[in-house]
Amino acid sequence: MRILRDCSVLLIEKVGEAAKKLLADAGIDAIDKFKGREIDCALAELTAEYL
Repeated sequence: MRILRDCSVLLIEKVGEAAKKLLADAGIDAIDKFKGREIDCALAELTAEYL
């Protein structure tokens, strides 16, 4: 988790519930609602929603 310590949001494609809990406990929001989309489109949508 040290490598992700400066992240507040992580775009995920597929991850288990235990990993999601670890991320949440570290203060990282694991988002899978953009799965299957091109990364540039997902980032644009994420930015529009979160910023």
